[in-house]
Amino acid sequence: MAGKILKISLLTLLLFGAVGAAALYRYERQQRAFWAAPARAPATLPPAGSTEIFVLGTVHFPTPAFTADSLYNALEALRPDLILFEIDSTRLAEVLRPPAPMQRLSRALGWAASPNEAPAVTKYRQRYPATLVRPYEWGRRDQFHRQHGILTTPGLVFQKLNTLRKAGQLTPRQRQILATYDSLTASLNALGSTQPLAVLNSVATDSLAQRRQNCQYHQLKTIVDENEELREFRAFYQVNEQYWDIRNQAMARNIARYAALYPGRRLVVLSGFNHRYYLRRELLKRAAKLHFRLRELADLAPPAR
Repeated sequence: MAGKILKISLLTLLLFGAVGAAALYRYERQQRAFWAAPARAPATLPPAGSTEIFVLGTVHFPTPAFTADSLYNALEALRPDLILFEIDSTRLAEVLRPPAPMQRLSRALGWAASPNEAPAVTKYRQRYPATLVRPYEWGRRDQFHRQHGILTTPGLVFQKLNTLRKAGQLTPRQRQILATYDSLTASLNALGSTQPLAVLNSVATDSLAQRRQNCQYHQLKTIVDENEELREFRAFYQVNEQYWDIRNQAMARNIARYAALYPGRRLVVLSGFNHRYYLRRELLKRAAKLHFRLRELADLAPPAR
């Protein structure tokens, strides 16, 4: 019996090893293809002359319509002097470091997602070594998350909201706010998972993101304030309502500071596309004073043929 179990265990290990090796081989082939020459000829832009900022809304992990290749091609087209990364300064070097062998295996087996931004930026810098990469995330973000439960408490709130909705314990107005939030979230998630870079960086997507984030951080708070069943979350929502504004305004200030430090350069800001509308709005307030222009991916000339 023991021998039979040992034989099955060895077969299982061999099978797992074969599956892992095959997955890793496919992953390494994909990586070699990514690190090869650019997929298309870059578009052309005139010399910047004045300071230019492109806020490029992205999704952080690959989708059928948007990958690290998509982002690399956009960087080739934009030819930035400075790339601003939505990350804390303490983690920038770690994120841009090549993945360790176990990380590569985990990604090959689908246990860990491959990011879009880091490979695209690293590849671009290999071709254009003079390109600067700097972090612009709010420095207190992670500490604020831990201190106030920003990443965990909303899940508890939505569980309670759905329980109250099913039990008929929300007012018609409260049900409407929650239904609006669900609809906006589904639409925004669908865009993020199916649409290419051009659509993610459109006025329509910015408008949808703004309405959804306003509903998440401001309108849902009114349900919590009004419903006694949710009173345990009121202190959290006082903080949570301010969080979105504090974080985005801090990021916009950091971007503007880089624009002042590097006049006459072209800056590309890599931002989760949910943030794009807010960052552009805040930067527009500072553009005249700091002498920079906000530009769009759509401003590019057609690719050279």
